[in-house]
Amino acid sequence: MDENNKRPTFEEFIRKEVLRSRIWSIFLSLLVAAVFSIIIVVIVHNNMANSVKSIQEATIDIVNAYVDRLVNVYYKPSFQRKLTLASEQGIDSIKADNITIRPATNITVTTPTITSVQMIYPTMDIKLTGVVKTASGTYIVEYIAGKRQPVYKTTMSVIRAFMKNFSSIEGINLYTDKLQPVIVTTTLPANIFQMVPPSQETPQFKHVGITRAYVVSPFHIKSVDNGYLYMVFSIHSYSILWLIVSFIIALLFVSIVSITTSIQAAKKISHNIAMPLEELSSIVEGLDLSRNELPQEDLQYIAEDAPKEIYTLAQKIQEIIDKNTDFLKQLQRARENTLRAYEHASQREKELYDAYYNFATTLARIAEKHDDTTGKHIQRVGEIAGFIAEKMNLPPMLVDQIRKFAPLHDIGKIMVPDKILQKKGPLTEEEWELMKKHTEFGAELLGNKQHFMVARNIALYHHEKFDGSGYPFGLKGNQIPIEAQIVSIADVYDALRDERPYKPALTHEESVKIILEGDRRTKPEHFNPQILEIFKQYHEQIRDIYERLK
Repeated sequence: MDENNKRPTFEEFIRKEVLRSRIWSIFLSLLVAAVFSIIIVVIVHNNMANSVKSIQEATIDIVNAYVDRLVNVYYKPSFQRKLTLASEQGIDSIKADNITIRPATNITVTTPTITSVQMIYPTMDIKLTGVVKTASGTYIVEYIAGKRQPVYKTTMSVIRAFMKNFSSIEGINLYTDKLQPVIVTTTLPANIFQMVPPSQETPQFKHVGITRAYVVSPFHIKSVDNGYLYMVFSIHSYSILWLIVSFIIALLFVSIVSITTSIQAAKKISHNIAMPLEELSSIVEGLDLSRNELPQEDLQYIAEDAPKEIYTLAQKIQEIIDKNTDFLKQLQRARENTLRAYEHASQREKELYDAYYNFATTLARIAEKHDDTTGKHIQRVGEIAGFIAEKMNLPPMLVDQIRKFAPLHDIGKIMVPDKILQKKGPLTEEEWELMKKHTEFGAELLGNKQHFMVARNIALYHHEKFDGSGYPFGLKGNQIPIEAQIVSIADVYDALRDERPYKPALTHEESVKIILEGDRRTKPEHFNPQILEIFKQYHEQIRDIYERLK
């Protein structure tokens, strides 16, 4: 009896075991939480480092694209024209506030040449240097482009946008490779420049305490000769510190609550588990084993009461499984319906694009039937324009739209009387003004829908000239959409080759000479120099296209 009295009761035994398992669970939870917090810190740090790298790469891409477009599309062609003008008319013809001219020594040139493209810091203006030979001698010409600081403002706006959208970045500064400040958005420690990398390849990271980090990364503007810079990021990591502190506080709170409630939970759970077993044990102890069968009421308790709870629990679990199975089936059906809807939407969008392109083809055929003096003119213009667009490395979608919509360039002639279109003699001034209206008629017919915007630009602007002498608005340079500039040269070439009521057909060689050298109606200044260069380089392939579709 004494030994039995020392043994714990069934309820005390279960309470002890549950409490011990609960304590082990809390200990393991603390261990897992500590490991998890370290993983979180590492992940957040890596994400921040990747964000800095992404911001740097995005900034370089944006600024490079912008500077490349400024230099190669605007400044170089403009400066080359100035040098050419100086070569032809003398050095006095190009004097301006933003141009410096000085005599050149020991330099021999035959044609006007751009020798360098540099950036002036900290304003980030573009300076182009060229050499030109005139009747009075050879000169070095320096042209300061972009007095409004477009590169500086663009770079600054990109940096500010990233600072606004990434709260962990306090500032982004930009320095030349000589450590001259260009853009300064925050104050940096004096010793931060000890991090400047010896090469232009690898970024350098420096952590100051747990709440501060600095990153020095190379920044290369490829379109200028002196475009090697450094971008310095100032990063605060208060978010990381707050994340760690909050996680630890929450973990401690949960642990205290778990320890406090685990004792009560263990007591209650052990009582609920032990009670039916102890009752069953007392029934078994009171059985008269000399009887051949159990009492009916006792047998009923063992057979119906205790197993019923197990069966009920099993049934509840089965019900939950069945409900979850039905829910998963519903999710699967919803997923399949979503995929079908997405495929349907994609198909509808493709059909919409096909409808627009088919409509464009129909309009082009209407124009061809209406103005039958041109024969296959519109088809050839489309193929030649698409070929030039490909050689200019324009986006594939824009190339496809130019090829398909170029045949619509004269769609507005539908609204011009046939007697004017087919007149064999020269047009009167009144007739010519009405004929010029076909560009505006075409734009009106095509409307302002986004899918037809390229077609509308072609119809409205394909008679504009690069030097501003075209119609209907007298636009010049890159005020004219690129698609209209391309169609313009394709239209002129095909018109020269084609026989018209008012002129005979010219040979390929005659047509190329007129476009490149000019005559009384057509001049090289009418075309974008870049497009003109593409035409000059690939005119034989353009001739093959014409002959194939003749």
